[in-house]
Parts: sequence; structure tokens; C-alpha cells
Amino acid sequence: MSAHLAELELRGPQALLAPASELAAVRAAAEADPDVWAVLIRAAGSDPLAAEIEPATDGRDTLLAPWPKPLILAATGTVCGRGLELALSADVLVATSGSGFVLPRPASGVAAAVLGRCFAQLPYRVVTAHAMARRPLAAARAHDFGFVNELATA
Repeated sequence: MSAHLAELELRGPQALLAPASELAAVRAAAEADPDVWAVLIRAAGSDPLAAEIEPATDGRDTLLAPWPKPLILAATGTVCGRGLELALSADVLVATSGSGFVLPRPASGVAAAVLGRCFAQLPYRVVTAHAMARRPLAAARAHDFGFVNELATA
């Protein structure tokens, strides 16, 4: 951990699925430590933010819940499912220019909260078209809409 920054590097989509994952541990540690001012999550490897959406075991959408400290997410590759939930919860989102955001299908019951957050952060017709077609929203286009704060090189 750097000064005032809790850091986590996700090395695969499985890190987003387990309730007792490193992600949950970093979240809890950041909440408990008054010296932590922000949380930085970096995604490494092949599509680390492409975990399919699964209902939380306790009924809560833990990745959509507000983080205790500002969340900075550095996204690479395909971002969908639980990874998209994390991106929607981020206060600052940095993505590589080759990244793409895949929105859930509108008919998916589990995805209702995720789509609601998408509609709040992106234009309605963009969300609808990308969700229905399951066509990734390119990071550069997401940046144009203000969804991505910065585009970075891998």
C-alpha cells in the first residue's frame, strides 16, 4: 500500500466472484483504516474484468454498493458482468484504448441494477443499443460520453 492508497491488482475474473475474495478484503481494510484515502484497483492479464454476473449469495450487490473511500479503477480488455459493476461503482475510471464495455441484456433479471446504473451514467439510446446488441462500447466512445475519465496505453 502506498501512502494513503490501498491497492489491488486483479489477476483474473475469478477475483470478482468469490464473496471472500481479495477485493472484499481490500474494501474492508480501506474502510477500517483512517490513513487510507482512496482505493486503486488495477486489472492485469487477459480480460480480468470479464466475470459473468452472478447473484450475490447474501442478496446484496456488493460491487454496486458505494465504496467507503474513492475508488479508482484501471480497466483493460473486455469489461462485463461483475467487472462492469465495479466500473460503474468507480469514482475515477481509466481504461486502455482497446478496452470495451459489454452491457447486460435488458431481459436479464440479475442485470436490472447494472442497467439502471448504466442509464444514469450514459445516454439512454447508447445504453439501449449496446445492451440489446451485446456489442461492446469502445473505451474511446465511453470516454467521449464522460464514462471513462482517461484513456491510457496498456
